[in-house]
Amino acid sequence: MNADGAIITSTLSDEESIENAALLSQLSAKASMMVNAMDPEDELTFLRIRSHKREVMIAPEKEYLMVVIQTVESSS
Repeated sequence: MNADGAIITSTLSDEESIENAALLSQLSAKASMMVNAMDPEDELTFLRIRSHKREVMIAPEKEYLMVVIQTVESSS
């Protein structure tokens, strides 16, 4: 997605893409603000969130956010 949260390309459905783009762009912005608040000379370079079912990886850049959402295989 671009820096404004507009989807550039996606393998998800349109509905899923729109929902995820809105939420993940907000999450990335808040995480970036948190890193900056801890150290104004630092910046967020990568964000990874893992649950039992999915893993979300976000690589923010100035002009876009690269987001990967993958299903986590159970180890049982």
